[in-house]
Amino acid sequence: MKLNRKIFVLFFTSFLILGCTTSNKINSGTQAFQLKRYATAIPLLEEEFNKAKDQKTKGEIAQLLAESFDNQNKFEEAEIWYKTFRDNSLEPNAPLLFGKALMRNEKYKEAKEILEQYLKLNRQERKLVEPLITSCQYVLDEGKSDLELV
Repeated sequence: MKLNRKIFVLFFTSFLILGCTTSNKINSGTQAFQLKRYATAIPLLEEEFNKAKDQKTKGEIAQLLAESFDNQNKFEEAEIWYKTFRDNSLEPNAPLLFGKALMRNEKYKEAKEILEQYLKLNRQERKLVEPLITSCQYVLDEGKSDLELV
């Protein structure tokens, strides 16, 4: 009886330990990104970006890099990669994501211009984009009024 109990405890403990360990070997930046290991993904994705031959692949990798930096609150680096994504991608939302990145970095004038260009080409996105443009304009106007008070 005691032997059965010891064997049960031994097996239970073994399964518990094995169940808690992960053996995910990360082979690519995309895999690291999917596992939400952004710090691991960034150098792998940068290497993949540099090796990529075609523009489509570069655009896809640039988007993953931008989102990886965004998820780490590294907004300046994210902006650079969102611009690269916009420049290398045919994705229709690439300029929108770049405009939002500019807003996060308080570059409202440039963001407003990008968003207005995006809206001209994507009128169906009016409800999404117009509030962003209005926000940019509000901040730009507030900056002017603050200067006038000084």
